[in-house]
Amino acid sequence: MSTDRYTVGSLIQQLENYDERQTLESLLEREEFTSLLHGIYTSLSAESKSTAQEMFRKTNVTKKKRTKSTALVIILGIHNIALPPSIQTQYQIWKENPSQLWRALDGQNSEQSIEVAAIEAYLVAQHLRLRQVYNVILWRFYVSFFYQLALLLGHGQKVMTNNLHNILYERLVKAITQSKKINDDITVIKANLQLWVAAGARYNKICTALDKGALFLIPQIPDDV
Repeated sequence: MSTDRYTVGSLIQQLENYDERQTLESLLEREEFTSLLHGIYTSLSAESKSTAQEMFRKTNVTKKKRTKSTALVIILGIHNIALPPSIQTQYQIWKENPSQLWRALDGQNSEQSIEVAAIEAYLVAQHLRLRQVYNVILWRFYVSFFYQLALLLGHGQKVMTNNLHNILYERLVKAITQSKKINDDITVIKANLQLWVAAGARYNKICTALDKGALFLIPQIPDDV
């Protein structure tokens, strides 16, 4: 029947040979069913085939656009992307003279061999990686401290309401802004405290469900979501 035009009636007649409870996915695993679909497609005119191909092409393009749109929304939702103030000045030096970035050791010989440079780069990368892991764990304990501090100031209130945030800010912001060691303005300080308390609350839930040792064992997760 591949050279004839399929009709609705002939298609229904063909489908009556299959169990109505079967899914199309399971039927696609059967050779006779895929042959039926192939026969239907090959029986179409050239114009109808083009229409079918265009339909599938538009479906794929729509899926790709939706995926890109979702990713774009996430990217656009990120604000305040900038280098830390402590690195801003150093960045300009590295930008003008990239070789400065690689001079991890004072008095390093600029004419050293590739092997020597590779060994030094390996040691630095290894140190930075170990330091990164250590800092992640240390960070978890410090944000947990700010969460516990919020509970203390809020008399055990676990839900971070606006009132509790205000109490936290009132007690801490004044002290932090008066410190000569901290140069952040009030907006940044409040944003940091809010982020850290929220992160600490999540880690507290993990520790309650597991154990405090979880702060050492769980993989790295975003703390700003």
